[in-house]
Amino acid sequence: RSGRFFVLECDRSYGHTHTHTHGTQTLGVDGAERRDLSWRLLSLRQTTPEQLFQKKVAQREYGDALQWARHYGMCADPVRQAQWLDAPVTRHAISDYLAKVSSAAWVLRECCTRVPEETEMMRLLLEFGITKCDELLGRAA
Repeated sequence: RSGRFFVLECDRSYGHTHTHTHGTQTLGVDGAERRDLSWRLLSLRQTTPEQLFQKKVAQREYGDALQWARHYGMCADPVRQAQWLDAPVTRHAISDYLAKVSSAAWVLRECCTRVPEETEMMRLLLEFGITKCDELLGRAA
C-alpha cells in the first residue's frame, strides 16, 4: 500500500488593509471586513500509510496517529507505548495508555521496571501488573 500525500499550510487573514506574510488584506466593496485564506503547498510525497503512521508517532501527534491506525487497520500499540513513555505514572496513564497495549510482555516489563516518584502510583502500577498476570494465567489454565 502506498499513496501520495500532500501538506498544506493555511494563513487566515482579517483586517483593514494590513499586510501579512501571505498578502494584503483589504475591505470589501460594501466596506465590511473581508477574510481571505492563503494556501501554500509545503510538500508532495509518495509514502506508505505505515511510514506516515510512524512519523506521526515520532512527532508526538498521537491523536492523528490513532486515527490513521484506525483508518488503515493498524495496531495502535506504538501510539499507546509512546504515550505511556511520555507520561508520568498516574491512574489515568495506566488506564488510558498501558492497559490498551496488547503486548503482555511489554506491559509486564513496564510494570516491573518503571519507577514512579510517588509510592501510591508504584502501588497502582504493581497492582495492575499483578492483575494482568492473573488474567494471563487464567487464560492459560
